[in-house]
Amino acid sequence: MRALTSSPQAAFAGSKIYYASRPDVLWFAGGDLPILGSTPSHRGLDQRDTGRYDTPTSCGFITGCSLLVRTTAIAAIGLMPEDYFLYWEDVDWNERAEAAGMERLYVPASKVWHKVSASFQGNDGPRHPLIERYSMRNFILFHRRHRPGGLAIALLRGWARTLKMLLVERRPDRSVHALRGLIDGIVGLTGPIGD
Repeated sequence: MRALTSSPQAAFAGSKIYYASRPDVLWFAGGDLPILGSTPSHRGLDQRDTGRYDTPTSCGFITGCSLLVRTTAIAAIGLMPEDYFLYWEDVDWNERAEAAGMERLYVPASKVWHKVSASFQGNDGPRHPLIERYSMRNFILFHRRHRPGGLAIALLRGWARTLKMLLVERRPDRSVHALRGLIDGIVGLTGPIGD
């Protein structure tokens, strides 16, 4: 709250986030919005916390995992879009804050230990295949909405990721879900996905 109070142009403030299963390893220390055809980046991802990311700073992306939002920001840019349902809704919100000229603040004094994707498998375990479908679909939806100039690149990267899951990682279950997500994104399917 102090960070937002001292920065009236800021829409969001977010925490330094660690993995719950590896309490000294970073999952998020601020981030950047995606460039054309890519995903948002997490600073410090999978690094031991050595104090390198202990300085509060403005950044391009604050994850919805731990985010404090100013009510005036909600009035200006609206609520998180529900049609993503799961994954990328926070990226969309950050993109709209960026377009409105609002800062996003990384506040390392606030610390959280996150059970990554616990909704699907619990405490940083292996990824559930349905995560691939939501992630891929919403990656494409985001680019359709906010980065149409990068949509072709996003589609190629999505296709390459799908093939990698199948041919390199030998995970046909995940690759099928990623392919379905790619198709969902192309046709514009939104909301919850059934099995």
